[in-house]
Amino acid sequence: MTTLTFNNFIKPLKSDLDENIIQHARISENAIIDIINPCTGTLDQIRITHGGYVSDDIVNVTYVIDTEGVDRSSPEPVEVPIYSLEELYEWILIED
Repeated sequence: MTTLTFNNFIKPLKSDLDENIIQHARISENAIIDIINPCTGTLDQIRITHGGYVSDDIVNVTYVIDTEGVDRSSPEPVEVPIYSLEELYEWILIED
């Protein structure tokens, strides 16, 4: 598995989802990207944990589906662990 870094994960992600990104914040070693899902229209979130405050290495990525609970009866958002950029795109493009 390729080591995830800012350059091979976040830069292409931001470029590909540019018009769908609502907010991108970095707090300490965490980056949070809020997006409007282009397939479902829900507000989703990508949570990225870096190795340290100044590190570009990514330790953990979680995709949170429908953070507002608009598209489901469950009030709890679904959190999916992500291991590659391709896997993240697959989850974003699921239309269910």
